[in-house]
Amino acid sequence: KSLQRTGPQVGAISLVGFWRKNSEPRPWGGRAGGEPVTVTLEQARAILDLRDRSFVARDIEAYLSIWAENCTVEGPGHLIEGRENLRKAIEAAWSLQKPVHMSTRSIGVNGDTMFHEFVIVWEHRDSGERSLHTGATVSGVDTAGHWSWLREYFDPADRPRASAAGLPTVREFVSSDQ
Repeated sequence: KSLQRTGPQVGAISLVGFWRKNSEPRPWGGRAGGEPVTVTLEQARAILDLRDRSFVARDIEAYLSIWAENCTVEGPGHLIEGRENLRKAIEAAWSLQKPVHMSTRSIGVNGDTMFHEFVIVWEHRDSGERSLHTGATVSGVDTAGHWSWLREYFDPADRPRASAAGLPTVREFVSSDQ
């Protein structure tokens, strides 16, 4: 079978851009013969819906249920390794700010990779000020259907708005000893 390039394109930039044999979809949950898992759009929507609902409800167990034990989360100025460290970072964020809204704007899937834009509205616990944060993430799904890695990209225009509202940035939620 021929090699085919796969991956969503944004202008001339490939977001995934990997090569693999036989680009037909693979069944969810299997890597038979080393083949990648294929996430369907419906499965991606289900994962993101659970993420959005559990994050706003501050249901840490439901939120962590979508993550692999050895997950990695990368973003501007932070790296979180492992589900327990992710728990600490999320609980620290929730102790300072209350998520009042989280939603997914758009979703794209390619093999075991998801691309999704998001919107979060935070309310600062002390001042009551609200702040809008927008961004996008690229994440990988393992054979069990959990996120094994995620890279976050935030709109840089949100940083001054958060700062002006007295809200901490993501970097301030992550301990420097990780």
